[in-house]
Amino acid sequence: MWVTKFMTIEVLLWSGLALVLTLNLIVSIAVALNSPEYLGSQKLYKILFVWLVPIVGAILVWSFRRIDRAETLSTAERKKSREWSAENDSWFHG
Repeated sequence: MWVTKFMTIEVLLWSGLALVLTLNLIVSIAVALNSPEYLGSQKLYKILFVWLVPIVGAILVWSFRRIDRAETLSTAERKKSREWSAENDSWFHG
């Protein structure tokens, strides 16, 4: 059963990647060949933007995930520390 779920996720990931690559390619070709209103450098910047946004987005999401994870771990460590401290205080005083 897990094989089927894994294969479904894998198919979805590959399909998503194919969709993004296809869309980026179509937009890049359209900007390069069918946009006489833009100068050469403007075309280049627009094409770079199309390709770099998914990469930058992935980097940002990865960074946010790491920050959130560090905060979660830090909160868990503080909670454990408070529990340990409370146990030791009651043991010491009681």
